[in-house]
Amino acid sequence: MISGLPSAAGTNSPGSQPASCRFAGRPRHVALIIREENGGFPAGGTQAGLATASGVCDGIVPLPYSRTLYENRPCLDDFDKSRLNNPGKECEAVSSDGKPGAEGVDPEQLWLRAAEPRRGRRPSFSREAITAAAVTLADAEGLDAVTMRRVAAEVGAGVMSLYSYTPDKETLLELMVDHVSGELTVTNPPSGDWRADLKTVARLQRAHMLRHPWLPATLSPRRVPGPNTLAFLEHVLAVLRPTGLDGAGKLEVFAQITAFVAGHVAHEIAHAAVSRSPDRVAAEGRYLAAVAADGCHPELAEALAAPGRPLAPDATFARFLNRLIDGLDTD
Repeated sequence: MISGLPSAAGTNSPGSQPASCRFAGRPRHVALIIREENGGFPAGGTQAGLATASGVCDGIVPLPYSRTLYENRPCLDDFDKSRLNNPGKECEAVSSDGKPGAEGVDPEQLWLRAAEPRRGRRPSFSREAITAAAVTLADAEGLDAVTMRRVAAEVGAGVMSLYSYTPDKETLLELMVDHVSGELTVTNPPSGDWRADLKTVARLQRAHMLRHPWLPATLSPRRVPGPNTLAFLEHVLAVLRPTGLDGAGKLEVFAQITAFVAGHVAHEIAHAAVSRSPDRVAAEGRYLAAVAADGCHPELAEALAAPGRPLAPDATFARFLNRLIDGLDTD
Protein backbone atom coordinates (compact mmCIF):
# COMPACT_ATOMS: atom_id res chain seq x y z
CA MET A 1 0.00 0.00 0.00
CA ILE A 2 1.53 3.28 -0.96
CA SER A 3 0.39 6.85 -0.96
CA GLY A 4 2.17 7.59 -4.23
CA LEU A 5 5.40 6.82 -5.96
CA PRO A 6 8.53 8.58 -4.77
CA SER A 7 10.36 10.93 -7.07
CA ALA A 8 13.64 9.82 -8.55
CA ALA A 9 16.42 9.58 -5.99
CA GLY A 10 18.69 12.58 -5.86
CA THR A 11 22.41 12.41 -6.29
CA ASN A 12 25.09 13.59 -3.92
CA SER A 13 26.21 17.14 -4.41
CA PRO A 14 29.83 17.71 -5.42
CA GLY A 15 32.12 17.13 -2.49
CA SER A 16 29.47 15.40 -0.39
CA GLN A 17 30.17 12.09 1.21
CA PRO A 18 28.83 8.93 -0.45
CA ALA A 19 25.44 7.66 0.74
CA SER A 20 26.62 4.11 1.42
CA CYS A 21 29.65 2.26 2.68
CA ARG A 22 29.66 0.09 -0.44
CA PHE A 23 32.86 1.30 -2.02
CA ALA A 24 36.55 0.46 -1.93
CA GLY A 25 37.97 1.16 1.48
CA ARG A 26 36.19 2.06 4.69
CA PRO A 27 34.52 5.39 5.41
CA ARG A 28 36.41 7.64 7.76
CA HIS A 29 33.57 8.05 10.25
CA VAL A 30 29.98 7.05 10.56
CA ALA A 31 27.56 8.78 12.90
CA LEU A 32 25.59 6.33 15.02
CA ILE A 33 23.37 6.91 18.00
CA ILE A 34 21.36 4.80 20.39
CA ARG A 35 17.75 5.81 20.99
CA GLU A 36 16.13 4.93 24.27
CA GLU A 37 12.81 3.17 23.71
CA ASN A 38 11.07 5.98 25.59
CA GLY A 39 12.47 8.55 23.19
CA GLY A 40 15.45 9.80 25.21
CA PHE A 41 19.18 9.48 24.69
CA PRO A 42 21.73 7.72 26.89
CA ALA A 43 23.87 9.81 29.16
CA GLY A 44 26.89 7.80 28.17
CA GLY A 45 27.01 9.13 24.62
CA THR A 46 27.10 7.10 21.44
CA GLN A 47 26.68 3.34 21.60
CA ALA A 48 25.99 0.95 18.78
CA GLY A 49 25.62 -2.72 18.11
CA LEU A 50 28.61 -4.36 16.50
CA ALA A 51 26.42 -6.30 14.10
CA THR A 52 24.87 -3.09 12.80
CA ALA A 53 28.18 -1.31 12.44
CA SER A 54 29.63 -4.36 10.72
CA GLY A 55 26.71 -4.35 8.32
CA VAL A 56 27.46 -0.75 7.42
CA CYS A 57 31.07 -1.52 6.60
CA ASP A 58 30.08 -4.55 4.54
CA GLY A 59 27.72 -2.46 2.43
CA ILE A 60 24.67 -4.20 3.88
CA VAL A 61 23.22 -1.09 5.51
CA PRO A 62 22.91 2.10 3.43
CA LEU A 63 23.86 4.77 5.95
CA PRO A 64 24.18 8.42 4.91
CA TYR A 65 26.90 10.53 6.41
CA SER A 66 25.61 13.03 8.94
CA ARG A 67 26.56 15.77 11.31
CA THR A 68 27.97 14.59 14.63
CA LEU A 69 25.17 14.49 17.18
CA TYR A 70 27.07 12.80 19.96
CA GLU A 71 30.38 11.77 18.50
CA ASN A 72 31.84 10.34 15.31
CA ARG A 73 33.31 6.90 15.57
CA PRO A 74 35.57 5.19 13.04
CA CYS A 75 33.62 2.40 11.43
CA LEU A 76 34.55 -0.60 13.61
CA ASP A 77 38.03 0.79 14.23
CA ASP A 78 38.53 1.18 18.00
CA PHE A 79 34.89 0.21 18.44
CA ASP A 80 34.03 -0.40 22.09
CA LYS A 81 32.70 -3.95 21.98
CA SER A 82 31.89 -3.90 25.70
CA ARG A 83 29.00 -1.51 25.05
CA LEU A 84 26.79 -3.90 23.12
CA ASN A 85 23.29 -5.16 23.80
CA ASN A 86 22.31 -2.41 26.21
CA PRO A 87 18.77 -3.34 27.35
CA GLY A 88 16.02 -0.99 26.24
CA LYS A 89 18.04 0.66 23.49
CA GLU A 90 17.99 0.34 19.73
CA CYS A 91 20.42 1.40 17.08
CA GLU A 92 19.40 3.99 14.51
CA ALA A 93 21.11 5.65 11.60
CA VAL A 94 21.01 9.45 11.68
CA SER A 95 20.69 11.15 8.31
CA SER A 96 22.21 14.43 7.20
CA ASP A 97 19.31 16.49 8.54
CA GLY A 98 19.61 14.94 11.99
CA LYS A 99 16.36 12.96 11.82
CA PRO A 100 16.41 9.17 12.18
CA GLY A 101 15.54 7.55 8.88
CA ALA A 102 14.87 10.88 7.13
CA GLU A 103 16.73 9.73 4.04
CA GLY A 104 14.37 6.77 3.67
CA VAL A 105 15.28 3.23 2.75
CA ASP A 106 17.42 2.40 -0.26
CA PRO A 107 15.00 0.49 -2.57
CA GLU A 108 17.80 -1.30 -4.42
CA GLN A 109 19.28 -2.48 -1.16
CA LEU A 110 15.91 -3.62 0.13
CA TRP A 111 14.20 -5.22 -2.86
CA LEU A 112 16.84 -6.11 -5.45
CA ARG A 113 19.44 -7.82 -3.28
CA ALA A 114 19.43 -11.04 -1.32
CA ALA A 115 17.20 -11.04 1.75
CA GLU A 116 19.46 -13.31 3.81
CA PRO A 117 22.75 -12.38 5.48
CA ARG A 118 25.55 -12.92 3.02
CA ARG A 119 28.35 -13.92 5.41
CA GLY A 120 28.85 -16.30 8.29
CA ARG A 121 27.00 -19.41 9.25
CA ARG A 122 23.72 -20.59 7.79
CA PRO A 123 20.93 -18.21 8.83
CA SER A 124 18.60 -19.44 11.57
CA PHE A 125 15.74 -17.18 10.58
CA SER A 126 14.20 -15.73 7.44
CA ARG A 127 13.32 -12.13 6.72
CA GLU A 128 9.80 -13.33 5.93
CA ALA A 129 9.39 -14.88 9.40
CA ILE A 130 10.74 -11.78 11.09
CA THR A 131 8.39 -9.56 9.10
CA ALA A 132 5.39 -11.77 9.85
CA ALA A 133 6.19 -11.63 13.57
CA ALA A 134 6.38 -7.83 13.43
CA VAL A 135 3.01 -7.66 11.63
CA THR A 136 1.38 -9.91 14.23
CA LEU A 137 2.78 -7.71 16.98
CA ALA A 138 1.56 -4.50 15.33
CA ASP A 139 -1.92 -5.96 14.72
CA ALA A 140 -2.23 -6.93 18.38
CA GLU A 141 -0.56 -4.02 20.16
CA GLY A 142 0.06 -1.21 17.66
CA LEU A 143 3.20 0.15 16.03
CA ASP A 144 4.73 1.38 19.27
CA ALA A 145 5.07 -2.24 20.37
CA VAL A 146 7.18 -3.07 17.30
CA THR A 147 10.73 -2.66 18.51
CA MET A 148 13.67 -4.69 17.35
CA ARG A 149 13.93 -6.19 20.83
CA ARG A 150 10.29 -7.28 20.91
CA VAL A 151 10.41 -8.73 17.40
CA ALA A 152 13.61 -10.61 18.24
CA ALA A 153 11.90 -12.10 21.29
CA GLU A 154 8.91 -13.16 19.17
CA VAL A 155 11.09 -15.16 16.78
CA GLY A 156 13.49 -16.39 19.44
CA ALA A 157 16.50 -14.48 18.13
CA GLY A 158 19.08 -12.30 19.77
CA VAL A 159 18.32 -8.65 19.15
CA MET A 160 21.66 -7.96 17.45
CA SER A 161 21.25 -10.88 15.07
CA LEU A 162 18.05 -9.26 13.78
CA TYR A 163 20.06 -6.40 12.31
CA SER A 164 21.55 -8.80 9.76
CA TYR A 165 18.07 -9.22 8.28
CA THR A 166 16.62 -5.75 8.76
CA PRO A 167 19.07 -3.01 9.74
CA ASP A 168 16.58 -0.64 11.37
CA LYS A 169 12.92 -0.14 12.16
CA GLU A 170 12.31 1.95 9.03
CA THR A 171 13.37 -0.98 6.88
CA LEU A 172 11.20 -3.30 8.96
CA LEU A 173 8.19 -1.03 8.35
CA GLU A 174 8.84 -1.20 4.60
CA LEU A 175 8.84 -4.98 4.82
CA MET A 176 5.68 -5.01 6.95
CA VAL A 177 3.73 -2.77 4.56
CA ASP A 178 4.63 -4.88 1.55
CA HIS A 179 4.03 -8.12 3.44
CA VAL A 180 0.41 -7.24 4.21
CA SER A 181 -0.06 -5.80 0.72
CA GLY A 182 0.12 -9.40 -0.45
CA GLU A 183 -3.43 -9.71 0.90
CA LEU A 184 -4.67 -7.26 -1.75
CA THR A 185 -5.24 -9.93 -4.33
CA VAL A 186 -7.48 -9.11 -7.27
CA THR A 187 -8.66 -12.11 -9.27
CA ASN A 188 -11.00 -10.42 -11.75
CA PRO A 189 -9.60 -8.28 -14.57
CA PRO A 190 -10.84 -4.69 -14.96
CA SER A 191 -14.45 -4.53 -16.19
CA GLY A 192 -13.97 -1.43 -18.31
CA ASP A 193 -16.13 0.67 -15.97
CA TRP A 194 -13.24 2.44 -14.32
CA ARG A 195 -15.32 4.30 -11.73
CA ALA A 196 -16.93 1.09 -10.49
CA ASP A 197 -13.59 -0.71 -10.51
CA LEU A 198 -11.91 2.14 -8.65
CA LYS A 199 -14.58 2.00 -5.96
CA THR A 200 -13.86 -1.72 -5.61
CA VAL A 201 -10.17 -0.88 -5.19
CA ALA A 202 -10.99 1.64 -2.45
CA ARG A 203 -13.22 -0.84 -0.63
CA LEU A 204 -10.42 -3.41 -0.73
CA GLN A 205 -8.01 -0.85 0.69
CA ARG A 206 -10.41 0.10 3.49
CA ALA A 207 -10.98 -3.52 4.54
CA HIS A 208 -7.23 -4.06 4.37
CA MET A 209 -6.44 -1.09 6.62
CA LEU A 210 -9.14 -2.02 9.11
CA ARG A 211 -7.51 -5.46 9.42
CA HIS A 212 -4.20 -3.74 10.06
CA PRO A 213 -5.08 -0.48 11.86
CA TRP A 214 -1.43 0.56 12.06
CA LEU A 215 -1.20 0.87 8.27
CA PRO A 216 -2.53 4.42 7.77
CA ALA A 217 0.20 5.80 10.02
CA THR A 218 2.94 4.11 7.97
CA LEU A 219 2.03 5.55 4.58
CA SER A 220 4.34 8.36 3.57
CA PRO A 221 5.92 9.79 0.41
CA ARG A 222 9.13 7.97 1.36
CA ARG A 223 7.52 4.54 1.39
CA VAL A 224 9.08 2.41 -1.34
CA PRO A 225 6.73 0.06 -3.23
CA GLY A 226 7.77 -3.55 -2.85
CA PRO A 227 6.74 -6.48 -5.07
CA ASN A 228 3.31 -7.04 -3.50
CA THR A 229 2.52 -3.33 -3.58
CA LEU A 230 3.63 -3.11 -7.20
CA ALA A 231 1.35 -5.99 -8.18
CA PHE A 232 -1.65 -4.14 -6.72
CA LEU A 233 -0.55 -0.87 -8.37
CA GLU A 234 -0.33 -2.68 -11.70
CA HIS A 235 -3.99 -3.67 -11.36
CA VAL A 236 -5.05 -0.12 -10.48
CA LEU A 237 -3.22 1.32 -13.48
CA ALA A 238 -5.06 -1.19 -15.70
CA VAL A 239 -8.34 -0.10 -14.10
CA LEU A 240 -7.54 3.52 -15.02
CA ARG A 241 -6.57 2.80 -18.64
CA PRO A 242 -10.05 3.73 -20.03
CA THR A 243 -9.77 7.20 -18.48
CA GLY A 244 -7.24 8.31 -21.08
CA LEU A 245 -5.09 9.85 -18.35
CA ASP A 246 -1.35 9.85 -18.89
CA GLY A 247 0.93 7.91 -16.58
CA ALA A 248 1.41 10.76 -14.11
CA GLY A 249 -2.33 11.35 -13.96
CA LYS A 250 -3.03 7.70 -13.18
CA LEU A 251 -0.46 7.68 -10.40
CA GLU A 252 -1.97 10.85 -8.97
CA VAL A 253 -5.44 9.29 -8.91
CA PHE A 254 -4.09 6.21 -7.14
CA ALA A 255 -2.30 8.40 -4.58
CA GLN A 256 -5.47 10.46 -4.11
CA ILE A 257 -7.67 7.41 -3.50
CA THR A 258 -5.13 5.80 -1.17
CA ALA A 259 -4.74 9.01 0.84
CA PHE A 260 -8.52 9.33 1.12
CA VAL A 261 -8.93 5.76 2.33
CA ALA A 262 -6.07 6.04 4.83
CA GLY A 263 -7.45 9.27 6.27
CA HIS A 264 -10.98 7.90 6.44
CA VAL A 265 -9.89 4.69 8.16
CA ALA A 266 -7.78 6.62 10.68
CA HIS A 267 -10.85 8.76 11.50
CA GLU A 268 -13.05 5.66 11.61
CA ILE A 269 -10.78 3.96 14.13
CA ALA A 270 -10.52 7.09 16.29
CA HIS A 271 -14.30 7.64 16.18
CA ALA A 272 -14.93 4.04 17.22
CA ALA A 273 -12.65 4.54 20.23
CA VAL A 274 -14.47 7.74 21.27
CA SER A 275 -17.86 6.10 20.79
CA ARG A 276 -17.00 3.64 23.51
CA SER A 277 -17.18 6.54 25.98
CA PRO A 278 -20.86 7.67 26.30
CA ASP A 279 -19.87 10.60 28.51
CA ARG A 280 -17.52 11.93 25.84
CA VAL A 281 -20.19 11.59 23.13
CA ALA A 282 -22.74 13.40 25.30
CA ALA A 283 -20.27 16.19 26.06
CA GLU A 284 -19.56 16.71 22.34
CA GLY A 285 -23.30 16.92 21.65
CA ARG A 286 -23.82 19.57 24.33
CA TYR A 287 -20.85 21.55 23.06
CA LEU A 288 -22.07 21.62 19.45
CA ALA A 289 -25.59 22.55 20.57
CA ALA A 290 -24.17 25.49 22.52
CA VAL A 291 -22.07 26.63 19.55
CA ALA A 292 -25.06 26.40 17.21
CA ALA A 293 -27.13 28.53 19.58
CA ASP A 294 -24.60 31.30 20.16
CA GLY A 295 -25.61 33.24 17.05
CA CYS A 296 -22.04 33.48 15.78
CA HIS A 297 -22.13 30.41 13.54
CA PRO A 298 -25.35 30.56 11.46
CA GLU A 299 -24.06 28.30 8.69
CA LEU A 300 -23.03 25.63 11.18
CA ALA A 301 -26.35 25.97 13.02
CA GLU A 302 -28.24 25.38 9.77
CA ALA A 303 -26.09 22.38 8.89
CA LEU A 304 -26.59 20.81 12.31
CA ALA A 305 -30.35 21.36 12.12
CA ALA A 306 -30.62 19.42 8.84
CA PRO A 307 -31.79 15.79 8.92
CA GLY A 308 -28.98 13.43 9.79
CA ARG A 309 -27.45 10.84 7.50
CA PRO A 310 -26.97 7.16 8.31
CA LEU A 311 -23.92 6.87 10.55
CA ALA A 312 -23.17 3.21 9.85
CA PRO A 313 -19.47 3.01 8.90
CA ASP A 314 -20.06 1.25 5.57
CA ALA A 315 -22.74 3.73 4.50
CA THR A 316 -20.61 6.71 5.51
CA PHE A 317 -17.62 5.43 3.58
CA ALA A 318 -19.76 4.74 0.51
CA ARG A 319 -21.15 8.31 0.49
CA PHE A 320 -17.71 9.87 0.76
CA LEU A 321 -16.23 7.52 -1.84
CA ASN A 322 -19.02 8.17 -4.34
CA ARG A 323 -18.53 11.93 -4.06
CA LEU A 324 -14.82 11.57 -4.63
CA ILE A 325 -14.79 9.14 -7.55
CA ASP A 326 -17.93 10.34 -9.32
CA GLY A 327 -16.45 13.83 -9.28
CA LEU A 328 -13.03 12.88 -10.65
CA ASP A 329 -12.11 14.87 -13.74
CA THR A 330 -10.12 12.96 -16.36
CA ASP A 331 -9.69 15.83 -18.83
